[in-house]
Amino acid sequence: MSKQSKNIPAFRTEDEEREFWASHDSTDYIDPTKLIEVPPLANLENIGDPIMLILPTDLSIELKALAKKNHLSTERMIEQIIVLDLQNRRFQAGS
Repeated sequence: MSKQSKNIPAFRTEDEEREFWASHDSTDYIDPTKLIEVPPLANLENIGDPIMLILPTDLSIELKALAKKNHLSTERMIEQIIVLDLQNRRFQAGS
């Protein structure tokens, strides 16, 4: 019989989560018998070209809030915004 796992607390920031896991044992919170195997990523060569982007702080904060509201990573939110903008520009150029 496995021991009762503790509930993982909600974290407000990544720093808060990092501090928590630095001082707590994950085996108290995660039952290893319930872990699932995640297959490796298919072809890492085709995931895209990395781009470094430096944004003003206020824009970065707004972008992160928008991503969180849409349950997306900041990177995925940026990708969606760029794709939509490019589609709009192509449409406008064609008309």
